[in-house]
Amino acid sequence: MRILILSDLHLEVWRDAPRQAQEILRAMQPNLDVCRPDLVILAGDIDVGDRALAWADRGFPIVQSSMCTEIMRTTPRRATR
Repeated sequence: MRILILSDLHLEVWRDAPRQAQEILRAMQPNLDVCRPDLVILAGDIDVGDRALAWADRGFPIVQSSMCTEIMRTTPRRATR
């Protein structure tokens, strides 16, 4: 079983960064389509609100542990997975 654990990416910080910084960030992020994990664990502080799930949702199971970044500006909703 391939498990990919991601934490503290803070994608919200990079959204308005200069183009060169965004390219460096993209190069550092795992390509979820290539590594094809059986399970992704988002261990917090990936992006604000529901954007962390949207970023990682590629059709495989995701477990998310929300930290302060995900809790900020999140609309409460019922879990679907």
